[in-house]
Amino acid sequence: MRRDDDLRGAAAVRRAVIWSAAVAWAALIFALSSVPARSLGPPPFPHADKVVHFGLYLVLAALLCAALGQVARSGRLTTVAALALVVAALYGASDELHQRHVIGRDRRRGERLPAAIHT
Repeated sequence: MRRDDDLRGAAAVRRAVIWSAAVAWAALIFALSSVPARSLGPPPFPHADKVVHFGLYLVLAALLCAALGQVARSGRLTTVAALALVVAALYGASDELHQRHVIGRDRRRGERLPAAIHT
């Protein structure tokens, strides 16, 4: 009985750590998107912003996939991964709305879709 309790406790800690990492990463994205673009300086190479977006949301999707996989242990990986991508894309879309209210952020109409599909 004690071994089962230990395993359940370890699994609960693992779930908490994974979800905390996903939430912390989403908070980092939110904080970074609160910085006015002009204060960042010129990009180091063409389309650097797209590469950074892709990387940030790819990590978010991976963390969400791990967290959702812990919740749906019996779920298929493709289903969990698809759900993680959808959640990350929705978070990206909500972050675009957030950026509209950040002074110094210019959100042109053509940039909304790429931010959502970078996941």
